[in-house]
Amino acid sequence: MLAGFRSSLLIAVAIFLICMVSTSHGQDTLQSIAEVDCGFAPGYLPGNRAYQLYCCNISEDWMMFQWRNGASYLTTYMLMLKSWQCPQFANECRNPTFDFNPFAKTVYLYFCNQIEFESSCRSEVSRLLPQSVSSLTWQAMVGQLDSSRLNTEQLLRPCTQLALFEKERSDDKFGKYHEAVAPNLPFCELNWCGTDDASYRNGVIDIWNCLSARCRANIVIIFIGLIILSIAIITANVTVIGVFRRNKKLRNSQSVYKLSLACADLIVGVIVVPTCISTLGVLVWPSVEAAVDTKVIGFPLVNGSINVNASTNISIRKQTGDFVKHISYSYIDFVGFFTLTSFVVSVYTLMVASIDRFRAVFKPLKYNQHEAEKLARILCVVIWVVAFLFASLPLFVPQVEYNLVASVLISSAGQEAVIMYALALFIPFLLVWTSTVATYMMAKQHARVRRHISSRSRRRNENLEARLAKTLTIMVGVFTACLLPSIVVLAASFSGLPKTQFSQPRQLDLTSALVFASSEFVAVVILVSNSLWNVFIYNTRNKDFRGEVHDMYSELAAKMGITQCLGYIRKNFHSTRSRLNQLRRESTQFNAQSTKVSGISSNKSRLTSASTETESKSKSSKGFSENVPTTSDVNSNTKLPTNNESAQLSDKSESAMADSVFDSYVIDVNADRLFVSTMEGIAEENEV
Repeated sequence: MLAGFRSSLLIAVAIFLICMVSTSHGQDTLQSIAEVDCGFAPGYLPGNRAYQLYCCNISEDWMMFQWRNGASYLTTYMLMLKSWQCPQFANECRNPTFDFNPFAKTVYLYFCNQIEFESSCRSEVSRLLPQSVSSLTWQAMVGQLDSSRLNTEQLLRPCTQLALFEKERSDDKFGKYHEAVAPNLPFCELNWCGTDDASYRNGVIDIWNCLSARCRANIVIIFIGLIILSIAIITANVTVIGVFRRNKKLRNSQSVYKLSLACADLIVGVIVVPTCISTLGVLVWPSVEAAVDTKVIGFPLVNGSINVNASTNISIRKQTGDFVKHISYSYIDFVGFFTLTSFVVSVYTLMVASIDRFRAVFKPLKYNQHEAEKLARILCVVIWVVAFLFASLPLFVPQVEYNLVASVLISSAGQEAVIMYALALFIPFLLVWTSTVATYMMAKQHARVRRHISSRSRRRNENLEARLAKTLTIMVGVFTACLLPSIVVLAASFSGLPKTQFSQPRQLDLTSALVFASSEFVAVVILVSNSLWNVFIYNTRNKDFRGEVHDMYSELAAKMGITQCLGYIRKNFHSTRSRLNQLRRESTQFNAQSTKVSGISSNKSRLTSASTETESKSKSSKGFSENVPTTSDVNSNTKLPTNNESAQLSDKSESAMADSVFDSYVIDVNADRLFVSTMEGIAEENEV
């Protein structure tokens, strides 16, 4: 029995050792597969069939996640699947994952149906070549292509882009073909195109050129709008800081909190909004350094099979992507740090300011303004320290690292970031509204009681506190209206809203994704615009603040000479207007004199005609023709004009007067050209 037990024990130990050896061997095999270099180079394989299938899966996962950043090219991905005989290649041909625009559709046609591709693109490519070679085979036509002789419009055609890709392959220039992709630009369609290395490095083809005219116009409008917004935010918050620093009457606990808010909002105008502009600029105008030299381990193909004993390091050009390459992690951390700092300071400052207003309304007799102001200074320092701590977490905790989270806004990303956002933003935000609502209800409840039992001076102070509470309520309401769109967008992004995530291209609905990307941008703009509205709230709610703003900018304008310049312009304007009025009066007098001269000339003509008729009658009468003196005898030495002569005299007098006025008018024109339009207007009125 003991011998049987020993034999059973030996068998069990043997089985255990065999299992351990098998498990160890399996772990070694899996570890060796996991360490395989899955870099792709034409004509080389990563290893045996097991290694190939493993690299097919790894490359598929990489493409699904990195295509939107430009870190993985569709042409390289399809060429790799085809070269390694990956099962994913047939699946992609049956159900294309990335056929989002004409270029991507043409890529699938090129790899999945070469004959149909050549047939559909032959006529288009032949028009790019001289007539003498247009009848050659497809391979010969591709060999004759020269991108330096093509214009931008020709290079943007999908058939031309894929023909250049085939030319790069045939010339053994793997890695010298680049793709430009920008899927999430606001108010734009998905943009994806490809070009050869020379055109890309010379700037002939880049993301900006791939954009449609409508998209480029929208991007320009966005740039201008963000620049104006940044300038407005800086000006508004510098105004707030200057006013509260100048006027001691405005200094109280609420002014301390408003100064803290103004400093946080100033960070938004100086850093956050300008970096949104620069981030968008990198997305549409990336640097030409889109690829780097790298080495991969590969096994050459010999007669259709790999030589496992001939592994070698192959130097290739590996794409690294536009955004990933040209926005450094230090830049992302810098922008994300100040973005999160400004938001945390804003929320926590509003929270303690709301609690301060609640104390003032709830216990007005025990509320001391001087003690509240001292406490506000201490709390603001604590708030900034806490904000710096929250903003530093992503620098040391990889799970909540900074990244591009909403089109152009850089902030903390990842599922773990939800916890940080809850502690830093959402919970304080709920406390803000809780204390604000409680303050409002308490103020309404005790308004009548305080009105009867308080003295006039006490009532004046309480009215001031009530106005401050109402101002704070308006500030909280505006902040909420600006924050809610971003909360909705971030919640939708973290929850993985179906069909809108570019990281899940197989489930992607392109129209929904583009609308969501534009909504993200709008939410970001609304969020950062909150830093602009406080100055308008103060200006509307506080007469002293409004007067101090006027005085401050009046003094600034006087120091800069703007007041003198405006006074000089105002003086010249009034002088010019008076001269124009004088000219108008002189023109009216001239017209009256011209009318009077015309009347006198007409009367003189009638008198001359009457005297002539009288003379003729006297000459014809008897007894008076020779002896009786007449009026004509008295005026015999004076020759009276006839009708024609009188009319000529009248015309000459009018012409002479008009010429004299015109001469003075010419002199006035040399003095001031503004008289020209006035005299033309007067002449038109006279003609009418």
